[in-house]
Amino acid sequence: MVALVDMVSMLADLNHAIQLCVLLQESNLDDHVRVALYESVVMAYGRCFQSGRGLLKGQGRRRLGEEDLACLTEEERAVHDRAIVDRNHHLAHRVGTHGQHVFVYVTGIDPGDSHLSIITAVQTRAEALTELLGPAGKLHDQLEAERQAEMSRLMDLLVDDRLD
Repeated sequence: MVALVDMVSMLADLNHAIQLCVLLQESNLDDHVRVALYESVVMAYGRCFQSGRGLLKGQGRRRLGEEDLACLTEEERAVHDRAIVDRNHHLAHRVGTHGQHVFVYVTGIDPGDSHLSIITAVQTRAEALTELLGPAGKLHDQLEAERQAEMSRLMDLLVDDRLD
């Protein structure tokens, strides 16, 4: 039952990331909104690969691991790896002085100012993140199949228990 709860939680995170990737493809988004969506996608997607507290005390939460990533192509794996690095080194944990400033959005700057590259980097990352639709979709489908199998297993146990 605990594994099922973890699967449902990961499915919700993957679905959230997928829906926001679709929104990121819209061209009329304000830059602030684009950055906010980007950060939300990275955090939701990345949460599926992090351990944490489980439903029961002393039990860790299930997470997606290397074996789950086997369904990804080489290109999709590169997108996945980039999203996890962004999550771990720039969003969830600011690593070094560069990571502390990567997602700062500054308005009204001179085009020759070096800070323009920071904004461009954020916008480029957000646009590239729409590529996460492929890996997130595959992992979602794989996890959904696993959830359905676990539901069937639990239902069989309930039916067997009632027959005894």
